Amino acid sequence: MPSVTLIRLCHCGAAGWWLTGRLAKPVVGSRRSKQKCFVELGSFPRVQIVFSGDEGFIWAYTAEEIKRLLPSSENEGERRLALAELAKQRLDWNAVDIRVGYSKAKETEAENADLEDKLFEALWRTAPQSFVGIAAKLHCVLETEDPGSDLQDAPWPQLRTILAELVRIAAPDN
Repeated sequence: MPSVTLIRLCHCGAAGWWLTGRLAKPVVGSRRSKQKCFVELGSFPRVQIVFSGDEGFIWAYTAEEIKRLLPSSENEGERRLALAELAKQRLDWNAVDIRVGYSKAKETEAENADLEDKLFEALWRTAPQSFVGIAAKLHCVLETEDPGSDLQDAPWPQLRTILAELVRIAAPDN
């Protein structure tokens, strides 16, 4: 993969971009943590608020939503039960979250995304001084717009080929 070669070659702003890309890869762990929470609990904490008659239901994810959906005094008993059930589900979710690390992984994912955004902006403000700098900018576009290299319609395969050619020219011994 070209980015491994470029990590060895890049410096300054470009190096930051590549290293951030490497830091962001373990974020897959947040998805795995989320999946573990969902397997154990079924979903995020939520309660079903049933409408009168045959009008269906809506999911409430917060106490504020429950209070908004069940505002009248005649709904006080149902509101109290819904709030208690939501509180119980949150406790269960938090216990699983602590065990599998979903919230920590999400926090790390957000921090990495912020850092990546800052480096993206810095990279675009920096004039390239070499093929490596040009390759870094092209890699930045590819990773930002097509992170999984899934897009097969033009111009994505062609841009990935150009990146590989720039890397080959910039590092002929590697």
